[in-house]
Amino acid sequence: HKTITYFPLVGLVLGVLIYIIGLVSGIFFDSFITSIIVTLALVILTGGLHIDGLGDTFDAIYSYRDKERMLEIMKDSRLGTNSLLAIMFLILLKIGFIYSIINNSLLWTVIFMPVVARLGVIVMMYKTVTPRENGMGNLFIGKASTSMFTIAILYTIILIIGISKLIFLASTFEAMMLISTIIILFIFNNLFKDRKSTRLNSSHK
Repeated sequence: HKTITYFPLVGLVLGVLIYIIGLVSGIFFDSFITSIIVTLALVILTGGLHIDGLGDTFDAIYSYRDKERMLEIMKDSRLGTNSLLAIMFLILLKIGFIYSIINNSLLWTVIFMPVVARLGVIVMMYKTVTPRENGMGNLFIGKASTSMFTIAILYTIILIIGISKLIFLASTFEAMMLISTIIILFIFNNLFKDRKSTRLNSSHK
């Protein structure tokens, strides 16, 4: 679990690969096709693991069942309506946002998408209790210490500012906008956890 701190660095490697794929794709295709190819590359390089997890989570939470039944639903390999909708809108939003940043000559910002996403994983795991005794996530969930959490946030901010300002000569405003995604990440994390708790509590009534 000590590798938790390095999650954003793994995201950086993935982000650089995605950026290169986007650059090459942009030579041969227009912005829309390039945005689809970049999104597809993200799915392929990550094995679609997080998308699958997102679908399972939405199927479970919006089933309005008790905790044990929710866990069973998450283990079910079949695709439910809520799962399908969640995955569909996620893909559409990714394509839309990537298309937008390409048209605004900001393709380089895709480098930081996997970085912030993996920082988000650390945020979600911090002070979180695993729902299963023998789940796949038990190796990491709840294992992120305060020092790991703090170090990951600090060097992620340094990476974003350093790379955007020194390599891509981004404006201070652009760099701050990228940093603001971390704040949005915290807000989303709190909203999602509150929503999840509400669903679990209502399922027991």
